[in-house]
Amino acid sequence: MALRLLLTEAKVCLETFDLLDDGVEQALDSFADLVYEDMDHEWLYDDANDGIEDSPVSEALDIAPMGLADWFKPFNDGRYVHPYAMDALAGERDSEAGRTAQRGPGTAGSGVRHVVGPRLTDRWRERHQRGGPAVGGNEWLAEYRWQRRPLRQAAPAFNSRVRHPNGKGAFTISGQGSWSSYGHPPMGCLTDRHTGRTWLRQIEHNGGWTWECGVRAEAAFVAASGPNDLRHAWSHPLEPDGAPFRTVPVTLALAESGGVDEAFATLTRYRRAARRPHPDHTGLPVIFNDYMNCLMGGPTTHRLLPHIDAAAEAGAESFVIDAGWYDDEGGGWWDSVGAWEPAASRFPGERGIHEVLDHIRERGMVPGLWLEPEVVGVRSPLATTLPDEAFFRRRGVRVLETGRYHLDLRHPAVRAHLDRVVDRLVDDLGVGYLKLDYNVDAGPGTSAHPNETPANGLLGHNRAQLDWLEGILDRHPHLVLENCASGGMRADHALLSRLPVHSASDQQNLDLHAPIAAAAPTAVTPEQCAVWAYPQPDDYPDEVAFTMANALLGRIHLSSNLPELADAARDLVREAVSAYKAIRTDPTDAIPAWPLGLPTWDDPWIALALRTPDGTRYVTVWRRPGTDESAVLPLPGPQAAPVRVTCCIRRPPGRGRHGAPRPPR
Repeated sequence: MALRLLLTEAKVCLETFDLLDDGVEQALDSFADLVYEDMDHEWLYDDANDGIEDSPVSEALDIAPMGLADWFKPFNDGRYVHPYAMDALAGERDSEAGRTAQRGPGTAGSGVRHVVGPRLTDRWRERHQRGGPAVGGNEWLAEYRWQRRPLRQAAPAFNSRVRHPNGKGAFTISGQGSWSSYGHPPMGCLTDRHTGRTWLRQIEHNGGWTWECGVRAEAAFVAASGPNDLRHAWSHPLEPDGAPFRTVPVTLALAESGGVDEAFATLTRYRRAARRPHPDHTGLPVIFNDYMNCLMGGPTTHRLLPHIDAAAEAGAESFVIDAGWYDDEGGGWWDSVGAWEPAASRFPGERGIHEVLDHIRERGMVPGLWLEPEVVGVRSPLATTLPDEAFFRRRGVRVLETGRYHLDLRHPAVRAHLDRVVDRLVDDLGVGYLKLDYNVDAGPGTSAHPNETPANGLLGHNRAQLDWLEGILDRHPHLVLENCASGGMRADHALLSRLPVHSASDQQNLDLHAPIAAAAPTAVTPEQCAVWAYPQPDDYPDEVAFTMANALLGRIHLSSNLPELADAARDLVREAVSAYKAIRTDPTDAIPAWPLGLPTWDDPWIALALRTPDGTRYVTVWRRPGTDESAVLPLPGPQAAPVRVTCCIRRPPGRGRHGAPRPPR
């Protein structure tokens, strides 16, 4: 491009002073023929040819790569490499899942500080003024809150007459710490609001990450990566033997039209194709868990037996005993974790916890237990029996987070301990479901290894965790593993592509759970998304129906004090569970959509739809307190096509709380 500008400027100057005769022009043309590898670059200067390199014409004509990232790359080996291309070419190999960097001979002291995954430049030119990113907020108890903003707010326009028309800034989002989706999920999208063209990116990592978008040379760009030096103080030395380093995977989904709904449809299809197969993806049993708005960490034989009976009568098919089953001190379950042995004081009978587990099986349900495998409480015997090297450490000192130490899954003693725990619970206790929770944020990571930055130690642990999970499922292919991190604090595809169930949130308020349940399919496939349904004894019928509706288009995560529900409330619960069982096989290949747009936290009306391949649409519509009694629900499809509506669960009769008119839900 620079050479073409120089030649064009030379011709203009020569012509201005009447010096461009036939001989001079022929000499310039001959120079151009000799200096250019080919003339494919001429396609760049004609707007009509935008995008030709991505079309079948490019392959037919063997057109050279013309994307911005290829401008400075040599045509073949042995050519001079321009400094601008060093990052892309010096020892890196592109792949579908990520990039690999390798140290070559004579590169003593080489290291990696920032390797960008897929870099997208879309030739929107001035259209970036009408486009913008969508960003997901992900707070504890307030997950999947998507917001949009104009791209020009992050990348202001510069006067084209100045020497440097591009800014240096960009709209940047990072995930930091060991909760991969705390603050924001590791994904985002960029949309042209006029055409609906949308790029959706997903960073498939269970640790630190960064994505950014902005404008350069009148084109919008998006870049995504794992941890880096600027945001995470991450670096990785390249080994003298040429051992490669591989970056975290990133996936891009493109919707040419249809906006975010169509982009998420594409990503949902990919997520199903890319995840580890598991029987639970099609079985989709109803789960009862004794924690949320129920026993809250206080399970005992006496308290569990009536809940087991009530859960079975409601239609549950798995029964999970949550936190506390290992705590012999009654209330010290938080900082006593680590050994994972049943507490004799909680299960005092002759058969101990087997009495409870056997009763679960007798009632036709699969027994499950809660684990938080990556931590050891300060009062656990494991805190002293495991070596110091088995724990996260920084500056030689163990990382302590709210009464817990963090295990480093790279250490063989940690892997051996956790493998023994899982195998014992499955083989000896007959457990078929493990809820794997993670309620601490270990900060930047661990520098337990020599010359290791904490972020690089965290990356190593993250990858060891994935390898450990794969090993569990290889040994126990039918074991159901639930992904939980105080709800949705690790809603990343690295974990969700391996674990068949994801706990969407720990939100305990049924009204506030509605926008979470509706937006959760942006982070995970609907059939993996477990949503709490917790009817309370003092709830009115509308509230019981509302909380059950929260879970109908995902996975029912039933809880609460079922034995004390009134007969009418128990009937509503059974009706909702039966409705779920009647439709649950359809969401396994259904695509999510949001007829009223991606929900925001305070939306008065919220809608989530699942569209099956045969054209059936399942729709949950929430009307929250204090809003209008009706709303228009757009459903895409032929305008003249007849629509038949079937109500899966009935609207309960009666009035609202304290004899007042029915609360609008």
